[in-house]
Amino acid sequence: MTVQCFMGVHYRLPLKIGVNVSVERYNTFVVLREAPGFKFKLNTDGDVYIIDMAHSEHEAVVSLLQALFRVANGGVLRNSPIRVWGQPYHSAPGGLLVAPDVAVSPNNVLAQAPVLPYPGPPPGNTENYPYARIVCEVGLHQSTQDWEFKCQNWLQEPYVRYVFGVKIHEKRNSRNPNGQYHRSMTARLWRQGAPAPGYTQWDFGTLAKHSHIPTGCNAMGLPEFQIQIPTNEIFWDPPIVAGVPNVLGYVALAPPAFPPNINIDLYCIQQEILTTQNNG
Repeated sequence: MTVQCFMGVHYRLPLKIGVNVSVERYNTFVVLREAPGFKFKLNTDGDVYIIDMAHSEHEAVVSLLQALFRVANGGVLRNSPIRVWGQPYHSAPGGLLVAPDVAVSPNNVLAQAPVLPYPGPPPGNTENYPYARIVCEVGLHQSTQDWEFKCQNWLQEPYVRYVFGVKIHEKRNSRNPNGQYHRSMTARLWRQGAPAPGYTQWDFGTLAKHSHIPTGCNAMGLPEFQIQIPTNEIFWDPPIVAGVPNVLGYVALAPPAFPPNINIDLYCIQQEILTTQNNG
């Protein structure tokens, strides 16, 4: 994928920007010097890459997902029970700082505060707020492999109950009746502890991936393109025994009057992408 990155110059992603970088140096870089709109990756060999950029389609999906998760708050804007943030840093396995596109977590008055400062236990983000229970990752320019790895990597933290991923594939040369370029899109929902492959997948663009066959995602409310995420999992907060979550017999409970599920209609995401992409 070739994109315009710096001063009008075109580069191909992933773009290498560093070599022999330690985890400590990388974490310092992303906290102090990360440029807004760029996603970075540190390989095991110490190479640092730009793997994605926050173009309009990417930001449109992120904004929509944030709005959908906030619906459950019932219009409460300040100190709401569910916190929906964009790119708060969390510690991933190995101590690497990672920022999800969307992090959904319980308000800190509704979950146990860390017994120990960041990273806990219980785990928290870098600001000592509760660790995300639901993570969303939107891949635009990054490869499907990088997007998939990042989504799956979050599940190494048991406090992450669900990971919702959207991969936006490249525009096709053909157009739909509205004059928009056809585009394939993939959604996956990973659930903590789910049997292999660990996720459910939807092909929800205008055309199926690697074909010219319509997906059938062409209206709101179609049952086969609805995703339901249990609201109570946002408040997953088992008791801590000797620094370890005691999940035996534990069932997460949402505050009273909360809707049972967060609903994501994939047609809405599709339309956000089609109306935001450059169709000129």
